Amino acid sequence: MDDFIFADEDDKKSKAIKEVYKILIVDDDESVHTITNTALKTIHFEDFTIKAFSVYSAKEAKEVLANNNDFALALVDVIMETDEAGLELVDFIRNVLKNDVIRLVIRTGQAHTFSAMEVIARYDINDFKEKTELTVESLFITIRGAIREYGQLIALEHDLKEQRLALDAHAIVAITDVKGNITFANRKFQEVSGYSLDELIGRNHRILNSGEHPASFWEEMFDVLAHGNTWRDLVCNRAKDGHLYWVDTSVIPFMGEDAKPQSYIAIRTEVTGQVKAKIALKESLDFQKAIFDNIGASIILTDASGIITSINNTGLEMLGYSSDELIGQSPEMFHKHDEIVKQAELLSLELNEQIEPGFRVFVAKSGHNVVDTGEWTHVRKDGRELSVYVAITALRDDSDKIYAYMEIASDISMIKEAQRQVDSVKEEQKKQDKVMIQQSRLAQMGEMISMIAHQWRQPLGAIAATALDLKFKIELESFDLQTQEGLDAMNHTFIENLSKIESFTNGLSSTIDDFRNFYSSNKKSVSVSFRTVVNRVLLIVQSSMEAQKIEIVEEYGDELLLTMQDNEILQVILNILKNSQDNFREKFKFEPQIKIITRGNSLLIFDNGGGISEEILDKIFDPYFSTKDEKNGTGLGLYMSKIIIEDHHKGKLSAYNLMDGVCFEIELNEYKE
Repeated sequence: MDDFIFADEDDKKSKAIKEVYKILIVDDDESVHTITNTALKTIHFEDFTIKAFSVYSAKEAKEVLANNNDFALALVDVIMETDEAGLELVDFIRNVLKNDVIRLVIRTGQAHTFSAMEVIARYDINDFKEKTELTVESLFITIRGAIREYGQLIALEHDLKEQRLALDAHAIVAITDVKGNITFANRKFQEVSGYSLDELIGRNHRILNSGEHPASFWEEMFDVLAHGNTWRDLVCNRAKDGHLYWVDTSVIPFMGEDAKPQSYIAIRTEVTGQVKAKIALKESLDFQKAIFDNIGASIILTDASGIITSINNTGLEMLGYSSDELIGQSPEMFHKHDEIVKQAELLSLELNEQIEPGFRVFVAKSGHNVVDTGEWTHVRKDGRELSVYVAITALRDDSDKIYAYMEIASDISMIKEAQRQVDSVKEEQKKQDKVMIQQSRLAQMGEMISMIAHQWRQPLGAIAATALDLKFKIELESFDLQTQEGLDAMNHTFIENLSKIESFTNGLSSTIDDFRNFYSSNKKSVSVSFRTVVNRVLLIVQSSMEAQKIEIVEEYGDELLLTMQDNEILQVILNILKNSQDNFREKFKFEPQIKIITRGNSLLIFDNGGGISEEILDKIFDPYFSTKDEKNGTGLGLYMSKIIIEDHHKGKLSAYNLMDGVCFEIELNEYKE
């Protein structure tokens, strides 16, 4: 292939770089090439230059053009290897190479053989010339016009390419025939759907059907398109891998001469993220609305001025009003006026500013960036009053300006009523406890009197024996009253025996004091050790314990001083000791023993009386439950002991089996009345 470049000499001096256009001369006649190139040398173009290439057959031209698609113009002879070789070359360029940009000019020396109109009509050429027209002027006009058209086509193709790139980057484009079979799909369509171009072309668009839309959805689309209108909606498609994606779709029909669609172009934008966000937002709003309407509390929203803008279903049910009756009103309509006035006075003092009765009473604190909580009375439409617990929050915008208030109110009427009932039960329980305490004390009083009677026998007997001894000595005239020695002996004897009687009497008086102190109503707390209280108890029970041959073993640790109501603790210890004593008596225990041990703030009392059955161990502190026979037990002692330790002293009283007996443990914490 020969090539030539033609340019004016003056052009070489030009600093501007001119566009170079390639021209292909296709002719089997050498003289035509010579004449054409000679003519081209004399032609000067102001704004471009020409580079000419020569080939001598259609076959050679096909090879050149197949490997070079940048020729602007081809001057093609018709008759070369065959009578229609040039026309076949034109068909090859347009239909095989799909080159619609190159300008094609047919030149023939046998114009009578071909009809110019017929050739132009049958083949996509741009001009038809006879070789006799190979003048400089004719060639200039032909080249100038062809290059202008080529430049315009190249510019247009460039613009279209840029637009297509932009469209491919953003839009999903497909073209289908009237039956929905895909005839074109751009790169974006392939990327989003997951199908290759080969998998799409010729396939029906239904391969993307997700099944999310009913048949009526598509029927409506085809009805719009059938009238030549553009249809637009959100469509859910299914990709090749099965996942769903959403596209904002516009379908445009191409109408035929019969006013019916011949094909469709669909331009889509993927909006899966937006749709999912919209769905998530709707679900969130639906969820919030469900909570708002069905939460077990009244929720009322007002604007900044205190006008109700919204109220949930619970609030409507609670107040007995309809939404229309409350929207646009102030919350004051269902509050008691005297409560509002009272609250205004309290808030004025608390906030040190004048708060007038009105809506501000409800929101004064929330306006100071705190959640205002408290109890109010709501008055229903039917006049019934409800006790409610209210929390009011100020809602603020980005500039920290209050734009609304939210009140959440819980109906606590049932709680209030339940509390009243609980208080009533507690009061009744206190009365019953007082009765039980009295019963327990009466029972213990009987036991105390029995122990006092037992304890008094010995000193009373000693007093009687001493008095009788004195009587016998007087009656027997044991003293010689006539002598000073006899008088001194009598005085000594009488003083000695009277001192014994005084000692015995003091002992009896001490027992009475212990009895009186034991049942004293004095509830004053004292600071005392367990050992001191235990010693007081042992003074009371010592005689009866010795009579029953019960060994008392004492082991005292640190003399820790505890704050307690000592008379009550004395009652508890006495009750535990008496229970062990009674148990020994009922079981005829051989060598009975009670150990009393102190460890810090704990007092342990355990015996060797065989313990308590595990089946009833957790019931021994129940009222009226007794392990003794009916004649010896009231079932109140341990019950009252637990009340004294755990309710009065905030300590702990527990019982558990240990070795061959039961252990009662008293734990006292620091107690202050």
